[in-house]
Amino acid sequence: MKGRVLNIKKTTILRLSFVLNTLLVCILSTLSFALKRENDDYFFIFCLLSGLHFIIKSALFRLDSSCYFGSLLFFVGAFYFYCHAFSIDYLYIVFVLLAFSISSMVTHCFFDRKIHLTMAISLFFASIFTFLFKTNLISLALFLAIIGVDVLLLIIRIFTVK
Repeated sequence: MKGRVLNIKKTTILRLSFVLNTLLVCILSTLSFALKRENDDYFFIFCLLSGLHFIIKSALFRLDSSCYFGSLLFFVGAFYFYCHAFSIDYLYIVFVLLAFSISSMVTHCFFDRKIHLTMAISLFFASIFTFLFKTNLISLALFLAIIGVDVLLLIIRIFTVK
């Protein structure tokens, strides 16, 4: 049967994932606030676990939108904790761009969407140059010029993709 995985209905697995992730968000957010006194961790815990839920949904029902959104939320949450653990919070915007790039690449790899490959490459270069700017290796004028060219090339590629 197509609607079952290991003789369990796919909707049952999805509901179980939702309930489990909701409980984990509540428990981990409460623990984070009670133990660390961090007020913004709950949002990134939510991003991490809801991203995991959408990835499960994508795997069960072969949905490219759930794959993109789920991997994006998962990586945004994971990169926040990575930056926080290594005290590189000033580089978080670079990792957000990288999360968009990785999500586009994952969606391209699993669903063969050419537009996502274009987005992944463009966002990867944007994250590299954002890193160079945030670490003061290039000036603001050069950064804006490079990002402008990157966006222009992305727009041209989007309109010429068939």
